[in-house]
Amino acid sequence: MSPKIAALSAPLLLLLISGITAQVVDLDVVADVSPGRAGLGPSAQLWLGADHLGRSVGARLFMATGGAVGPGLLAALSGLALGLPLGAAAGWWDGAASRAAGAVIDVLGALPRFVWVLLFAILYGDRPAWIGLGVGVAGAPALALALRARIQELRRVSFVEASMLHGVSVAEVLVLHLIGTASRRLIARHLVELFVASVVVEATLGYIGGFGVQQPAPSWGNMIAFSFGQREGNALAWIAPAVALQAVVATGALLAGAIAEGERGLGGGGG
Repeated sequence: MSPKIAALSAPLLLLLISGITAQVVDLDVVADVSPGRAGLGPSAQLWLGADHLGRSVGARLFMATGGAVGPGLLAALSGLALGLPLGAAAGWWDGAASRAAGAVIDVLGALPRFVWVLLFAILYGDRPAWIGLGVGVAGAPALALALRARIQELRRVSFVEASMLHGVSVAEVLVLHLIGTASRRLIARHLVELFVASVVVEATLGYIGGFGVQQPAPSWGNMIAFSFGQREGNALAWIAPAVALQAVVATGALLAGAIAEGERGLGGGGG
């Protein structure tokens, strides 16, 4: 792993740790209301101050990472579980298997990502998990298409043909070499993009309201919506989650770009 990728991965790793920790921390979001400290600015006790209901902005910002990380991980895992076998099948085999996998990819890619998310939320409920799964399903075709192109490019190189002639199994060549070695950066880049896309979609739906994490439980989106425009209060109540969201998007974009640079440096094509 290059130093640049390691440095850019650190903030997202910290976000993952924070989001997982937030799931097990016991914070009573109703008891945290304290009118006596409404709108207070930063202090030693309230490092980001309090919102107009007197709730700790710092504590709520931390707890909101759980609502961002959970759907993000589900988006990445579901996109991988769906996109990887479709891309592998479409890229390695010819004939019916390739056409069937290509048809599934086309069907999944027919609807915009946001429509898939709304469809999942309407059919199965507005819990954050369904948001993540919707983003994963919507993002799987991009991963599958990129993986198909990479495998089609590599499956006829001399190393692969020699391995097959010497009795190496299809599973070993395809899974270990073409996917595990030659395509790991491509896959990693798409998973980072899916994770970040899910964080953005969850925050957007939380801001709109009616989907995802609902008040009084915090999410970055509903924190912005709840505090933005309050004439009297602590502006950090909406600025802090907005900055956190922007930082995740910027870090994810830079990390995906660094991984793509690594692919080109190793002679792999972009995908």
